[in-house]
Amino acid sequence: MTDDFKLGFVIGIIAGEGSFTGDHRTPALQVKMHARDIALLETLRVQLGGKIYGPYTHGDRYYCLWILRGEELRQAAELFLNRLPDGHKRTQFMEWVRKYYKELIAE
Repeated sequence: MTDDFKLGFVIGIIAGEGSFTGDHRTPALQVKMHARDIALLETLRVQLGGKIYGPYTHGDRYYCLWILRGEELRQAAELFLNRLPDGHKRTQFMEWVRKYYKELIAE
């Protein structure tokens, strides 16, 4: 990403709505939003890659899910490493990096 606005926008969505997750072998980054906000998920897909799933209905919820995995996720993790703002989401991110991408940090 070369555009500072797009970078800040993506970081803001991830800081506010992102979930750094994975099973014991495969890391993932996901964002779940109401289906009416699919344009925001499309922005993530265009800027970082990944796939959008849904829309899904669960009870009274109607949502879509964006998931990033693989090499695109590794590149995004490098991008977030020095840019994700301090706070609980950064703490979660750093724990996730230590679990899946130890080589990205020098401790």
